[in-house]
Amino acid sequence: SSGSHILGRLFPGLLDELVADGAKLLDEGDLSCVSLRFGGHELDRSGKFADPARLVCYLASRPFLESHVRRRVSAIGNLTILDGHDVVELVAAEPDRVTGARVANRDTGEEKVLDAELVVDAMGRGARTPAFLDTLGYGRPVQDRMGAQVAYVSQLLRIPPGVLGEKVISVGPVQERPTAGAVFSYEDDTWMMTLAGLTGRQPPVDRAGMIAFAAEFALPAMLAALRAAEPLSEVHRYRYPASQWRRYDKM
Repeated sequence: SSGSHILGRLFPGLLDELVADGAKLLDEGDLSCVSLRFGGHELDRSGKFADPARLVCYLASRPFLESHVRRRVSAIGNLTILDGHDVVELVAAEPDRVTGARVANRDTGEEKVLDAELVVDAMGRGARTPAFLDTLGYGRPVQDRMGAQVAYVSQLLRIPPGVLGEKVISVGPVQERPTAGAVFSYEDDTWMMTLAGLTGRQPPVDRAGMIAFAAEFALPAMLAALRAAEPLSEVHRYRYPASQWRRYDKM
């Protein structure tokens, strides 16, 4: 729960706002609210955690969380959010120091330079930093790669009240079964379902196929919830062939 503690420190009162606006909260250490199976082993669901405060969990969709954070950030007086722009290149007025970034308006193509004491590339897997460094003459970092061949599908659902007693169900893969899945409770009585396959196993995207896929590993309660659920979104498919570690420390 470190992430939520950090958000609470940065934005006092934010966590209470999330709950007031509909986010689900796991804060009593009641193990019956979660069902977790990893490597063929199930988390003991009897009793409570010894220190529930260390494991407080806020369950909400990413757009829900980000809209609350954005509203708080936008209210900071000396901060400006520049929407609709892309970073074109880093600016290095001195050979050993980045002094800003050139950005372009997506609609007009107009470019301008933003001077900066600190530039952060927060694009994760799609980060442009390797290309920027190469352009500045530093070359690119070597990458350590671990093949995974992971594919997963996700869909927002509404599950009728009372079908599930748990707020989180997650079943991991085992050696003889490279499939997995989870359902997470979200705001407004919605749920996120994710089904995953490893080593090239592709989850289907049609409803009947997804339920049959989940039947390979899902507990009875999870399977019953999926059968009773109302889809609220299209099925979104994601794939990534490998985990990668860009070794900036070796440049």
